[in-house]
Amino acid sequence: MKTSEISHTILCDMIESNFNNEVRQIPSHAVSLIVALARLLAKAACRGALLQFMWTLNFGLGSFLLLLVACWGPAAV
Repeated sequence: MKTSEISHTILCDMIESNFNNEVRQIPSHAVSLIVALARLLAKAACRGALLQFMWTLNFGLGSFLLLLVACWGPAAV
């Protein structure tokens, strides 16, 4: 397994576990959307300079911001 694949897997696991433990009251489709977005960001991060930013990102704050986008983004449209 390449280093980028390992980093991607670890990052996704951290994001998913954070959502599963802290945000149980939101609909499952919103969680799926957030996790899918997080995986896309993580995949992109493994390919460029964004990786360093993603590793230093506070996952609690990141989870909250993604939750806001997922819950209020569709309502704003």
